[in-house]
Amino acid sequence: MNHPVILAVERTQRSGGVALQRPDGDIDSVLIEGVDRRNDQLLPAIDRLLNSADISPSRIDCVGVSIGPGSFTGIRVAVVLAKMIAATSSARTIGIPSALVAAETCSQDPGVDPGTHVWVVSASKDDSCWLTRLERTDEGWSFLEPASLWHPRMQGPVAERQGILLADEFCPASLTEAASEAGWARFQSRLDPIACLHIAIDRFNHGDCVQPDALAPLYPREPEAVRLWKGRESSG
Repeated sequence: MNHPVILAVERTQRSGGVALQRPDGDIDSVLIEGVDRRNDQLLPAIDRLLNSADISPSRIDCVGVSIGPGSFTGIRVAVVLAKMIAATSSARTIGIPSALVAAETCSQDPGVDPGTHVWVVSASKDDSCWLTRLERTDEGWSFLEPASLWHPRMQGPVAERQGILLADEFCPASLTEAASEAGWARFQSRLDPIACLHIAIDRFNHGDCVQPDALAPLYPREPEAVRLWKGRESSG
């Protein structure tokens, strides 16, 4: 049985990588550590992955991209690259909110039991953050409600539900305290390219793809680089 050739790209954090499902169903991955502003690391990683599997870019059936929130540059490059691959291979594309990748990565860690409810924190700034509330069912991860910006005036995790908080070191202290008071454990948020691939495979099998033109980064706020550029334009 031939499986669809699916490429997954996770580049929302300083560490990330790419993963590939081969026609025989085997999965390979290449990790990318850190950021090199002078040299692109993503395209060489994809090239190395395809060469090791003896697969040409034209054979890619789908590209799944972790669309954020996260690194402005990393996400933008990943989305543009996915569109380029789709344009040359007629591959379909899938945009995957990075919170799903974080939750799936956590669920694959044998040392962590995520339970059924996971709150994923990203794009923290001052006392606010982008908060995604997820629930795990037999069908996989689903959104309890649309993700949104959280601030201290809003209600924290619900005490009667048991779950975990996935966040980095920039998580607002008020949200960390609310989660602790509710009895929730907190773990470092990690995003693994193989977890991204698992979600992409599931969505591809369910026909949950988008046209490449519709693939776009998820920015909870106006990117800082854009805000500064507009400020220089208005002052000039």
